[in-house]
Amino acid sequence: MSLFLLIASTHFLALLSPGPDFFLIARSTLAHGRWVASGACAGVALANGIYICLALTGFAHMHSHSPLFLILQGAGGLYLLYLGVKFLQAARRTQVQRVSAQGAAQGGWWQHALSGLLSGLLNPKNALFYASLASVLASQQASTAMHWLLGIWMLLAVLAWDLFITVLIAHPRWQQRIQRHLPRVEQLCGLLLGLMGVAALCNVIQHLDTA
Repeated sequence: MSLFLLIASTHFLALLSPGPDFFLIARSTLAHGRWVASGACAGVALANGIYICLALTGFAHMHSHSPLFLILQGAGGLYLLYLGVKFLQAARRTQVQRVSAQGAAQGGWWQHALSGLLSGLLNPKNALFYASLASVLASQQASTAMHWLLGIWMLLAVLAWDLFITVLIAHPRWQQRIQRHLPRVEQLCGLLLGLMGVAALCNVIQHLDTA
């Protein structure tokens, strides 16, 4: 039980730190509403579920200097740059025409689910966290029941937390305030995602130069 509490609490603290998944869900909620944003939540949860399954089956072959991680980080950096550009483009469109019922219909549930899946899979933080989890479970020789309990708990925690973000951001009081500054919010999200992407790519280039 102490192992469960340790991993569950560490996993939840990792969820609290804002990252690409958070910005994607926040922007989807603001621009398209809770239902469409729930697709992004489902995609992120599925990506985490894939990593959880890999961790519980002993996937501990990824570390910050491994070729697999560098490939993942490079792809993730490019995807973050892509998302950043898309957010900045959306901000310019929003400045010209505020989000309307027609605008909210753009980009359906499944499209945002795919975006959430790619964001979760190409997030290097997720890969390293679950690879570390695999190492801990292997060293502790956790039982199969513990694996199942941790897997189900972490998957539900990711989904519940992401859905809570949509509920919080979609609250009428927050919506009224944020919608007034939606272009700036989208610009901020785009810039942060772009900076994350540049940082990831610079890290890959640095490792390749020193290899």
